[in-house]
Amino acid sequence: MKLSILICTKDRKTQFLECLRSIAEQTRLPEEIIVIEEASAKSFFSQKFIEDYFHNKVSCKYFQIKSLNIAVSRNLAVKAATYEILLFVDDDVTLSKDYCQKLINIYEKENGLVIAGGRIKSKKEGYWAKFWEKLFTSISPKLNSDTKVLFWPNLNMAILKSFIYKKKIFYDERFTTLEDIDFCLRVRRNKGIVKYYPILKARHYYRNNILVFLVSFWKYYRRLPLLIKKHPTEVKIIFPLKRFSPKFLKQKIFYPFFIISQLIDYDKDLIKRLGLTKKYYFAGFLYGAIFYFSSVRSRK
Repeated sequence: MKLSILICTKDRKTQFLECLRSIAEQTRLPEEIIVIEEASAKSFFSQKFIEDYFHNKVSCKYFQIKSLNIAVSRNLAVKAATYEILLFVDDDVTLSKDYCQKLINIYEKENGLVIAGGRIKSKKEGYWAKFWEKLFTSISPKLNSDTKVLFWPNLNMAILKSFIYKKKIFYDERFTTLEDIDFCLRVRRNKGIVKYYPILKARHYYRNNILVFLVSFWKYYRRLPLLIKKHPTEVKIIFPLKRFSPKFLKQKIFYPFFIISQLIDYDKDLIKRLGLTKKYYFAGFLYGAIFYFSSVRSRK
């Protein structure tokens, strides 16, 4: 089987170059690399740059798009890909040197496998980096054995191209985030297998910054009502939503309180240990005010 690696990037020159380096150092190179660069800001790369980087040993395709929607970028990458195994790699992720070879071996041995994910470790130390890493391992199994999972993040998600074309499963472009969860749940609904493999190892640059942390959560949970509407049963397993009424979940003011409650539920000692209790609740209040006034303004 042959492999295409798909990378969607924006404004991350240093991390993207590290990502390319990890691909160039693979014991078994992919047949194809596809780069989708969101070009609302300054473009750092080009078709020639990617080709020269790999010394023309790998087929390269480069696209610039103006869309701010990551699902649009991912669909473009999927449709541009030539080969059977599609490996999405985020631009701030690096792969272990034998990742591609092990991934191909897994697909050749596993019948019915559609989506394969691998172990994700943090490339940066700090409270928030450790929290993100712990959060991923809590959503998925305890990561010591091959395990079927509800979903896997796009950080290092491999997809079997023939299956998604046969079932006509592409990324829902209404999602600007959470598109990977929706995609995986639709694959499972069509009897495709989503599985985690600890031998596939990757490292992710988690941003160790409280502001980025809160903004990330805001982006994720903006699309949560749509995810709940499409996958009510599965979302209740992934996110503990019992305390919130359906009416409350539809309100934008819901998000800051959900973020805070998720953090407290997830690690009751986290906020106390970091001495950030007042900051968190102030952030929640500020978020609520911003969401309220922005929603009122958007309706005028």
